[in-house]
Amino acid sequence: MAPYRIKKRPMPTPNELKEAENKAMKTEKEVVADAAGPSQQSAVDMAIRSEAEEQCIAQDGSKLEAPPPSPPPSRRRTTKKQRVPDGWIHCAKASEPLHGLCAVKTPLSEDFGLLGDEEWTPEQCVQSCGGDRVRLVVDMTNTDRYYSPLTLPRHVKHLKIRIEGHRCPLESELKQIADAVLLMRERFKSEKVGAQSELGAESEGGAQSTSAEAGASDVQGVGADATSDAERGASDQPIALIHCTHGINRTGCAIAHLLVTLHEYTLAAAAAAFARARPP
Repeated sequence: MAPYRIKKRPMPTPNELKEAENKAMKTEKEVVADAAGPSQQSAVDMAIRSEAEEQCIAQDGSKLEAPPPSPPPSRRRTTKKQRVPDGWIHCAKASEPLHGLCAVKTPLSEDFGLLGDEEWTPEQCVQSCGGDRVRLVVDMTNTDRYYSPLTLPRHVKHLKIRIEGHRCPLESELKQIADAVLLMRERFKSEKVGAQSELGAESEGGAQSTSAEAGASDVQGVGADATSDAERGASDQPIALIHCTHGINRTGCAIAHLLVTLHEYTLAAAAAAFARARPP
């Protein structure tokens, strides 16, 4: 039987030792980089990058340029412009007020990117239709994407009634609008009386005569021969802005109902008055 011989492994060369050492150091740095938190990650990356730059040496001893670091991904959010409703641009912005009822097309926020004459923000809508006299906005659109009620002036109340397009408002919805208009007028009248009491008896008497003249003009304006607020010069009335998407179909139905129930119009007279004040 041949004697058992133990084979001896050859000793590694200096180059093999150097290569094994570099491989071990690289593996150790990768493990540290994986375990490092966000605050330590950048320091580890800089150490690895500096080592890579030191190794970028050409055979002739000249240093090679390290590749530039890749830029971080962009985190800027891009705002997508909203789509304007079909036919909205070609509709008139607002009508003449009828007893403080003004038909408007829906305002659109700045997210729609409209400029110039096409721009119609909630603030512009209120200022163009009476400013401080505007106390109520009735919104009958079936969406919330057109504008935010928070962009309306603080003195303006917002009533949202969701009504699908091409559908007439229900009787309960029309009653809700009428109640909101009556409440707006009562509050405006109370504010006016409070302001008159501070002016004294003389100013109060003048205001009462003005109110009587305005009331007489309202009586004369009932029916088919009714005129708009601008023609009567009724600058002491509050204004309610009523709108759907285009300010014609659902809005016309609501305003005609208000003229009939609150101002004793006939249905034909209410429709004719709205058609004169709000051309398509």
